[in-house]
Parts: sequence; structure tokens; C-alpha cells
Amino acid sequence: MAALRSFEAAARHENFTLAAQELLVTHAAISRQVRRLEEELAVRLFDRTGNRVSLNGAGRDLLAILSRAFDGIAAATNRLSVGRQANRLVLSVDPGLAARWLNARLSRFHRIQPEVDVEIIPSLELAAFPNDLVDAAIHYAFEDPPSELQWIRLISLEAFPVCSPRLVEDGPGLRAPADLARHRLLHEQNTTWWRRWLTLVGEHRIDWSKGPIYHDSGLVLDAAVASQGVAIGDNLLAFEQLDDGRLVKPFAATCPSGSYYLVMPELDQPVLRRFETWLVEEFAIQAAESARWAAAKPSPAHARKAR
Repeated sequence: MAALRSFEAAARHENFTLAAQELLVTHAAISRQVRRLEEELAVRLFDRTGNRVSLNGAGRDLLAILSRAFDGIAAATNRLSVGRQANRLVLSVDPGLAARWLNARLSRFHRIQPEVDVEIIPSLELAAFPNDLVDAAIHYAFEDPPSELQWIRLISLEAFPVCSPRLVEDGPGLRAPADLARHRLLHEQNTTWWRRWLTLVGEHRIDWSKGPIYHDSGLVLDAAVASQGVAIGDNLLAFEQLDDGRLVKPFAATCPSGSYYLVMPELDQPVLRRFETWLVEEFAIQAAESARWAAAKPSPAHARKAR
């Protein structure tokens, strides 16, 4: 470790004297540690010209790896220190769920666990437990998480078209999927969802590849509320807009669209267990409320407007 730390400082500065000043050792000590590392690796990490050194390709590769490693160690030890003091719970959360569902409900958790500070890191990727600097993840996926992790399925989703009632009242009707040809299709991330739903209902004449793409679930639903087109929503993230009438479900057909999971490492953390209990209860309530929209038939007032 001493040799690696000496190399990292020397490589970052490309100067042994500055590295020695940073680490409070002598120039000779830095030079000796770097030479030792080069001998152990059997590769030169610096090009030397007189009294000057410059990092070569092998040195740059090693510096990139060590920088990430040392930064991770520093962040981990800092987080452990903060966590012991503040009872902090760090969560990696799907961005759409964090913004449109979890954030509005965290006040309920804080009322029953006021001593716990929750830190949310929005991420589409599943944290690589146990190496990531998070305690747990609320992750969206089509398949179950790896078996070596602890996980709980929080809710299963159903996807279906949604749109503003004004879009149907003031524009072309939506009696059948074929009528979507006269509307703009709104996409989240890519065009896959519309392709899946149109294939499910056997509608092959509509070009599902056209229409604006929003790389955020909130943005695509907001665009649908603003009558910019028809989006694919689900019984969780579109729930509030469906419930208050800002969105309607013009067709009955739904297709499975994955699940949300609480994913944890094989560790027993009391704070995480309390959060898990609360989260599972919140999702059980939400799942019961959302189920009616997954099974709902189209609204006669909006979806079947005469053409």
C-alpha cells in the first residue's frame, strides 16, 4: 500500500518532490517506493529524462485504477463515520420512482423514524453489492435480481396507453388502437413500449418508431397531461394522474412491464430493516389502489367519443 500510495501521488503530480511534500516523506522515499513497485510489476511506470519524470502509458492506466480505488476508500470511510453519527440510510433508487412516488412519501417514514436521515441516489443501474456506497436499492427490472442478494418484489406493473381527456375531447377519437395513427406517440427511453403494446393488440399498421422520446418517466407523463400525444403509462407512476382525471386510459389492454424490487446485500442493518418494513407496507397499500387501473376498462366519456 505504501508503494501504491507513493506512486499515485507521484503520478498525479508527475513530480516526486511534490509527492514527497504531500505525503510528508523524503524525495528519496518516494523514488524508492516507485522503483520497488516497478520491480514487483516488472514494468516501467515513468519515463525518466535526467531529473525529470513523466508518466507513460502503463503508468496512466494504473493511475486511473488507483484514483478510483482511493476515492472509493475515502468515500466509504467518510460515509461510515457520517452514518454512525447521523443514522443515515443511503438508497439507490430508480429516478422515476424517486421523483414521482418515493419522495412524496418519505415524510411518513420520517414521522415514525425521525432519527434516520435518508439519502437518495437516483440511478437506473442496480448497485453492485456489497461494493457500492449504498445500503440498498429500489430497482426496476423485468427479471428477478441475482440470487446471491436479498430482495423483495414490491409491486408488479402493467403498461397501457394514457392520454389527456382533452386530447380525445378536442381531437380525433380513440375508439380502437388503429385510431392511434391520428395521434402522436410519446416514448420513454426508447420506442420499445409502444412496439410491445401494439404487438399485443395485433395492430401492425401503426409506425411505432415515430414520435418524441423522453428519457424520464415524469417528462413523458407530463407531456401526455399537456395533450402533446399518447404515452405508455403504468398502474404506479401514472396512478395519481389517472386518479385525479388528468389522464385517462383509452383502451383496456395492458401488458406486463416489470417490477420494482427492494434489493439488499446479505447484511443485517437495523435501520435498513425498519425502512424495509415501512416500504413494504407502503407498496402494499399502493398495489391495492393501483390494481383497479391495471384492470380498468376505457372510460366511455373519453375513450369512445364519436368520430
